[in-house]
Amino acid sequence: MLTKSLQPHALDKHRADVCVVMEMMVRKYDKFGWDQMNSGMRQMVREDWLFALADYPVDEVRAACRQHTIDMPSKVPNEGHIKAQILKARAKIVTRIDRPDPPKNFATPEAKARADEIMAGFLKGKTL
Repeated sequence: MLTKSLQPHALDKHRADVCVVMEMMVRKYDKFGWDQMNSGMRQMVREDWLFALADYPVDEVRAACRQHTIDMPSKVPNEGHIKAQILKARAKIVTRIDRPDPPKNFATPEAKARADEIMAGFLKGKTL
């Protein structure tokens, strides 16, 4: 969690960066009436976005905002939409992670027969 792992100065910068992304989205859609809000109301909007998004890297927040704009260009985003978009993108990455193939048997039939012979002798107490 970024809010727990970043040093205070870095955390302040991170939060400011998330707020810049949020303000860019607000102004892009300009349906919140951002310029008509008093400073207290704007601060409440910032706090809501930070509460939901402060633990995500700014690059992911920005990518989620872009994807929201592509997916729903006429829908004003809120922090819940953006968080859902981040989680959706992360889920896609997880499903693409290559799972290791089970080990392949590279032994030739002759090598396997010899290994079986050695194991049979070992189990009977014989030495090579």
